[in-house]
Amino acid sequence: MKMNIVPAANGKKWMTQGFALFRQHAKSIFLATFLYVLIIISFFVVSRFLLWVVGVPIIIALGVLGPALMASMVSIFRVLDRGQPVSLDVFLQPFKTRFAPLCAFGALYMLAVASVYAMGAGIFVLLVGDDSRQVLRVLVAMMNNAVTGADSEYLLRILPSLMVAYTVSELVVLLSMFPLLMAYYFAPLLIGWDKVPVGKAIVFSFVACLKNWRPFLLFSLFWMVATGMLVTVVVVFVMVFMLALPPTLGLLLAAPLYLVMGGLIIALTFAFYYMSYKDIFTPDEA
Repeated sequence: MKMNIVPAANGKKWMTQGFALFRQHAKSIFLATFLYVLIIISFFVVSRFLLWVVGVPIIIALGVLGPALMASMVSIFRVLDRGQPVSLDVFLQPFKTRFAPLCAFGALYMLAVASVYAMGAGIFVLLVGDDSRQVLRVLVAMMNNAVTGADSEYLLRILPSLMVAYTVSELVVLLSMFPLLMAYYFAPLLIGWDKVPVGKAIVFSFVACLKNWRPFLLFSLFWMVATGMLVTVVVVFVMVFMLALPPTLGLLLAAPLYLVMGGLIIALTFAFYYMSYKDIFTPDEA
């Protein structure tokens, strides 16, 4: 496995190549995206209607399976790019061949994310100090709609210190999540496709993102502008529908627009993701 350091302009190339792939195979990509989103939503729907004792493990299971699902989804783009037929077997291939290491990586990443948020919560409690128990009691009372006038006055009095504590803790979490995301970014494909061990995949992904920060920065800027323009256009159309048509009919016409917009953003994001991996990592000849 060879890692390439590409120029900044390649960030734009990922978008043009990804969009060309999507335009050529829009139907297959939309169907694959629908399958992916359906699987994700199913986990959340099931957890929503079960007790938290069962629902929370289901969400944790989704996090553990996340890398395998990502490798499976991007496999669709790879076979389309190679001109090969798409089948359910292509989607399930990472589950069949690399299920255990992908799940191990997912569990490790979930543990790392939980540790980061626990650290953020600890910093918040530390900064709040002796008021932490009282703040927790008032928050529980707010959840149960049992807030008294004294509780409201207490929150208003310590609100500035709470805001400072919250801002500092969130900043620490955000800065800590960046290296985690860099270590996660390419790892599912390295593990699922190229059979790289979990530890090496984490290192390779982090180093690849670090050394190719210029194209990633350019790509992020272009993609933020593009998604912002797309969302703005869709929202304007929805507003026109809602003003010009009866409310029920307006909602019926607006819902498909939102679904198409969401599917388009997810599909293109996966296409760009695949192109970035293809550009940065070159498999061995064997």
